[in-house]
Amino acid sequence: KDGDKLGPFVTQIFDKKKAENIEELLHKINMTLTGYIQGQLFVSFILGILLFIGYLIIRLDYALTLALFAMVMNVIPFLGPFLAVIPALIVGAFQDPMMVIWVAIITLIAQQIESNLISPNVMGRVLSLHPLTVITVILAGGSIAGFLGILFAVPFYAVLKTIFIHFYSMYRESKLTKTVNPTDHRGDQS
Repeated sequence: KDGDKLGPFVTQIFDKKKAENIEELLHKINMTLTGYIQGQLFVSFILGILLFIGYLIIRLDYALTLALFAMVMNVIPFLGPFLAVIPALIVGAFQDPMMVIWVAIITLIAQQIESNLISPNVMGRVLSLHPLTVITVILAGGSIAGFLGILFAVPFYAVLKTIFIHFYSMYRESKLTKTVNPTDHRGDQS
């Protein structure tokens, strides 16, 4: 709600040049996190479409409603898919007991496609990360901090990368400025 007030509040104690630098960094972090959220929403949308197609193929009742529910639940990383399949399994069980197996197979296939192909590629593209990096970061986050590590590993890594690139580019720019405008003036002898 008050995101536009954060930058001036944080930078008020710094001089103008440092304040502009910090505001630029905060803007880059904001863009990174915005890209992550948009990527998550896009991945959820694709999963919803995959599930809808799969549910139509097996002729599951309420296919659209169940796929939309799964799409919304998939926004919750790693826990959402488990929550999303429960209503589909219940509807499948009432429709035909054999349908439970088909729902499980469709969900498993859609989740495998999403987690191994779509999510790493979309997140990699949105956050400028290699898909293998995304998978590695998720695995490392899970082994270091469990579920919370899995949940926050990719956005945390992306923010750290943004901060590092920002400061590295500042360093390169300051080196370039020192090279172009040397402080050692020896008088012109033309």
